[in-house]
Amino acid sequence: MTVTAHLAKLTAAIFLMILTLSGCGKKEEERSVDVYMKNGIVITPDFIRQPATGAIATAGYLGITATYDDKLLKAYSPLATVEIHEMAHHDGRMMMRPVESLELTAGETVTLEPGGLHLMFINPDDQLRTVKRAEITLTFEKAGDITVTLPVEKR
Repeated sequence: MTVTAHLAKLTAAIFLMILTLSGCGKKEEERSVDVYMKNGIVITPDFIRQPATGAIATAGYLGITATYDDKLLKAYSPLATVEIHEMAHHDGRMMMRPVESLELTAGETVTLEPGGLHLMFINPDDQLRTVKRAEITLTFEKAGDITVTLPVEKR
């Protein structure tokens, strides 16, 4: 194992410990989420907004940290068509548009959050309105597929 690979693994392990310990001291009634680490990618799920009855789309949010440069190529859920989207100002208006991929820089966290980058769940299955958690698979250029579970919350 090269020194660089060893440092990348050590960095990911330290980051994971920090994320795990940051949950200490929270009230028990607060929701907890799993942190996923695979192939040098750390994913911190946030939530999927529960779609309203008749809604044709909803959004999901999470954080992604890579220990090396990589690219998020796509996302999949059996409960909806999933696209990577961004919100951006264009001609004085806030616009939403799909992006083909999401660049990840080693050591930096990309946060998918309301009002910015997010996962768009299009034509959600009725089941997405009733489940408490939903699995999605994220496909990365180098890291491959990583399946995570996000809480589905009415907000």
